[in-house]
This record gives sequence, C-alpha cells and structure tokens, in this order.
Amino acid sequence: MAKLYTRILPAAGAIPKPGEDLTAPALWKDYMRAGEVALFCFDEATGELRNMRGVAPRSPFLQICTAVRSYFIARQLAQGLVLLHPEMFCVLYKKNGKWLETQTRTSLRRCNEGFRRALWLLQLLALTVAGLLVVLAASQVLQPKPVGWRDLASPAGFPLALLGLVLGVSTKYLVEQLRISWWARQSKAALEPLGSPGREPFYRELAKNPNLLVPLEITMQPTTITWPQPSQHEDWACALEENKFAPAGQYVIAETRTDLEFWLNPDEGVTACMVNHPSRGMWLSVFTRYEDESSFAVANKDWPGLDPHPAAKIVYLGPEASAQQVLETLRSQRPLGTRHAPTQKNFLEDYKKGWRKQIEWRRARGRTPEEIKRIDERRAAREKAASQTKP
Repeated sequence: MAKLYTRILPAAGAIPKPGEDLTAPALWKDYMRAGEVALFCFDEATGELRNMRGVAPRSPFLQICTAVRSYFIARQLAQGLVLLHPEMFCVLYKKNGKWLETQTRTSLRRCNEGFRRALWLLQLLALTVAGLLVVLAASQVLQPKPVGWRDLASPAGFPLALLGLVLGVSTKYLVEQLRISWWARQSKAALEPLGSPGREPFYRELAKNPNLLVPLEITMQPTTITWPQPSQHEDWACALEENKFAPAGQYVIAETRTDLEFWLNPDEGVTACMVNHPSRGMWLSVFTRYEDESSFAVANKDWPGLDPHPAAKIVYLGPEASAQQVLETLRSQRPLGTRHAPTQKNFLEDYKKGWRKQIEWRRARGRTPEEIKRIDERRAAREKAASQTKP
C-alpha cells in the first residue's frame, strides 16, 4: 500500500518572495486543494528557486512548487530537506498565497509569531489539564484514597500539575511520532530504487494525479538558435534541402525553452522540425497532418515511454537514424488520407493547436502505472550508464 502526500505543481511566473505573501494570480494556487500547503525550496546563497533535490531548474517548465497534503507533513518535510541539503532553505505557503514559515538550517521564522507563542502557551495549559484528567481518572481506579480536584489546592497540587503536564506533553509527542512513522511507512514505496518491484504501489498511486507541469498553451517566439552540434544540424538541413523542403524560421517555446527550426514541403504535405531541447538534446521530427486532425510522425530519438494520442501516431527510430531514414520511413509508412498542407501562414498555429490537443487528452486520460514505470526504468538506465562512464 502507498499513498502520495505531495504533488508537483507549476510555479513559473508566480514564484513568491520568501517571507512575503503572494497576492498575484498563480497557477499553483489554482491547482491546490483544500488543506494543502505549498512548499518552495530556495538556494540560501543566491535566493534562486531549487527543486527538492537542490537542483536549479533549467527552464521555466521545471520551476515547481510542492503541494503537501497537510501543514504537519509540510513542516516535517521541510525540516528533512534542510537537513539533507544545508545549502538551501524551505518556505511554506497557504493555498491563497499567504506566507506561513521559512525554515533554514539555523532558524525558523513564522508569521504571527506572537500569536503562535500565545497559542503554544494555551496548548501547554490544555495538555496539562488533559494530563490531570487522566491522573484523576486513574486514581479513582488504582488508589484506595482517590485524588480529587480539591487536592490541587494542597501542597500536592504542584506535583500533580507537573505530572499532568509531563503526561500531556508525552502523549502529544508520542502521537506526533506515530503520525511521522505512519507517513514514512505510506511513503516507503516512493523511496525504493528506481525500476524496482517495490515501487509498484507508488506507480499506481502516482497515476491518479495528472501531470500539470506541461503547459496547456505555448508561446512561439522568433529566435536565433545556437545548436550544440552544428555539424549535425548542417547534415539535417542539407538532407531537407535535397528533399525539396524550404526553411520556415527558428522559434523558441517560451514556456519550456525548447528551440525549434521548421522546414516545409507543402507538395508532399510534410513539416520537418529540428528540435534543441535544454536537457534531451537534438532530434529531427517530420510529420504529416490530415484534414481529419490526425497525424503521422517519425523522429530520430528514443521512445520516451508515454503512449501517444490515439490520432497522433509516431515512430521512433532512435538517435542514430539519419535524416534520410526519417524521411523514407515517413513516406513508406504514413497512412492514406487527405493531407493538410503546411504553409507559412498556418504551420505555427497548427503546431500550437496540436500541442494543446495532446496535453488536453493526456490530462483527461491521465498516466497509466505502466507508463510511469517505463519512464522510471529509462531514468534508472540513464543514471546507471552515466555512473559507469565516470572515471
């Protein structure tokens, strides 16, 4: 059995300033559920946003906050993260953007500190009274001469009150430790090694929550791309020119910092797109759209592990495939149908429309445990390969 106590939400464009309320609109506030607390991590030296592993986001797409099921769990999680990553601090917020507290390795600052201290004193009083009630009830059963309320006014009153305080505080501490133990037990599956059978309950639980990080709408901005592998880009461009494609411009998706260079072949009804992703590198994708809004694509990249939209079939040839192999596969395998010819006027809007259609479908359908497991296994394989190549 596993249970998710946290969810990852997009924070791009609405990152709060530690110690201050966020009154501006924010997607993460809209996505939060009643009772959840938002947790943000920041670098202590620079004040820049970090994820829970202490890593700086490489694009706005990866700027996140963590929605935690309760304030109690959020505080425990923040304490653990600060101990694990002393170079960063954690900040907690309510659903409405109100700042709750800031935890660093050396201090804890909370809003309404005076009120919280008064509340703490009232809590001590309540715990003392509760402990006294237990003592009085126990004396009725165990003592020949039961202790009564009048005894509290006698010289024995102070020891009785002290005993009640100790009993009340100890009970509270025990309950909190049981809550932490239960939380850790429910979260155990998420801490199992990547790709291991012990993570199966975690996959099933994670599949219940849609991935909200991928934006529903994208903005295409003209740019000049600096290709990390210029020779690879040149080879692909030459192959496209030889196949009667014409360049249609370079753009960057502002929300994900992904570079795209488009080439069009209206006569064959084919769009080619060279991609430069900030973390996944370069690949070439060619695709044909049809008037019934279906599509067929071929790309020289590895399969990411996610199922495609039913109307958007895609073939992955792997990163070793040449541009000519990609084009030949498209021409030989694409289905018959009335093709939607790409033009300089429609290709950008068609791309954004296709993006939105894919994300809407994925959010409505959700992810399957099998998809999440495949992604996990691929991540484990990459980490293993990276560790083996290190000297």
